Amino acid sequence: MDFIDKQRNIAADMLDALADIAYEQEQAMRESEQSEWDGIDEISDAERNAFDHYNERYIYSYSYP
Repeated sequence: MDFIDKQRNIAADMLDALADIAYEQEQAMRESEQSEWDGIDEISDAERNAFDHYNERYIYSYSYP
């Protein structure tokens, strides 16, 4: 079970990191001129919430005795 917990934690960390990167890119785009954008797609609030929901429901809610 420790291996599974470790893998879940790694997956949660990766999803959080991806959401953070997307947020940072979005903020950088907002601070720059539109002509400087290189085609980075914005992450929507719904997508960000989906990452959080997945983490809360499937990653953080599992606890083994």
